[in-house]
Amino acid sequence: MKFIMIFILSLSTMLFSKEISIESKDGYVLKGWINLPSKQKAKYPLAVIAHQFGSDHNKWISFAKELRGMGFATLNIDLRGHGKSILKNNKEVKIVKFHNLSDLKSSFKKSAKKVSFNNLVDDISRWIDYISDNYKVINTEEISFFGASLGSATLIGAMFDYEPKLAVLFSPGGISEVGGDGEISEISSPIMFVSSVKDFAFSRTIKYTKESNLPTTLILPGSGHGEALLKNSGKYVKDFIKRYR
Repeated sequence: MKFIMIFILSLSTMLFSKEISIESKDGYVLKGWINLPSKQKAKYPLAVIAHQFGSDHNKWISFAKELRGMGFATLNIDLRGHGKSILKNNKEVKIVKFHNLSDLKSSFKKSAKKVSFNNLVDDISRWIDYISDNYKVINTEEISFFGASLGSATLIGAMFDYEPKLAVLFSPGGISEVGGDGEISEISSPIMFVSSVKDFAFSRTIKYTKESNLPTTLILPGSGHGEALLKNSGKYVKDFIKRYR
């Protein structure tokens, strides 16, 4: 009987592990993946994970698994124009690809207009509202944000409406680029910023650190950007989460 009960509980968790979709206000079909921890609870805190420009949710699969081991339900999303979130009004509308760093600035600028990055913050709001309406086992009043570069900027913009329990932001981008309307000094949540010393987002990381109310900043050696810093920051990120949960 005990074995059967364990099997049923495991199966219940697996049923919640699936691809989900929402529609943006301008017609994008946005894709996300919701997963629950294996340990059963009445309610789970939510971790929203947003990737960097030119990437997709797959880069964060291992990171999300670690968060579930800490008790979070995880929502990995493909930002508009990326991964599987490329259908807008039944037509494919993707970001402009880049092949090296010299192409990046031009690609980002073209993509911002083509894909409408100014709607990214609204997309996050729709995701959170969707989870709140459809997953009663998840507590969206206890939310945390994890992102890199473009994803970090998007999550900062969302913080003005959904103040998180905590946030971990790798190589954060500019708030104004994603439809954010506010200053990071208005946010009281503890935020961990991660950058490398030669990261092209280093100066913004320092700026945000100075302007934030409760910052923790990790500067790693080298020139890694965004998701490239996930591997070497794991211990520090876990310590930060444990401190502020």
